[in-house]
Amino acid sequence: MDQDHEQIAACVRIVVKPGLSDDLLDLLTRMAELAARDDGTEIWAVHRGRKGSGEFFVYELFRDRPAFELHQRNEALSTLGRQLADLADELVVTSGRLMAVFTLMPMAPYARPMVAESPDDPL
Repeated sequence: MDQDHEQIAACVRIVVKPGLSDDLLDLLTRMAELAARDDGTEIWAVHRGRKGSGEFFVYELFRDRPAFELHQRNEALSTLGRQLADLADELVVTSGRLMAVFTLMPMAPYARPMVAESPDDPL
């Protein structure tokens, strides 16, 4: 398979500044809604670390390299990304070729933004 047609995955680790978790969750929700509109964004999921850790993770999966590049050029997401940086004590982005995936359930239910009712509730 040529590199343009390989799926691209990204993981973002965020440690939020104290007292800004709700602001970060609101921002990540808005980002998820925008990312869902990008052609080729297959997964854009948020995971919150244990209560009190201040850690959040964003998992992204793109159909192929052109979809990833389209996502990177999304100006509205770039603007929100700059706001995200202002809320973070730490921000680490890692991306690369998807090597393997395993799931026991279809991913279709996750094709829409889902948010817990409160920041401490699991989905």
